[in-house]
Amino acid sequence: GEATFGISYRPSSSASALATLIDLSADLQLSPRWTLSAYGGVAPSGEAIRASAPSGSAGSFGYLEVEYRW
Repeated sequence: GEATFGISYRPSSSASALATLIDLSADLQLSPRWTLSAYGGVAPSGEAIRASAPSGSAGSFGYLEVEYRW
């Protein structure tokens, strides 16, 4: 049979789409030694998440990074 996503006591109603990730990243070379990087992403709930968690929450994540090279 076809594999589907599910957690005990949280059936996905045969749905298999968890989420779709939408993300963006950027790097900025400030000098030969310094770099600034940024990342952000959001993952709206797919049909499997909405079936097992009716609140239909989405995930998000982001960070800033400063790098110094010596």
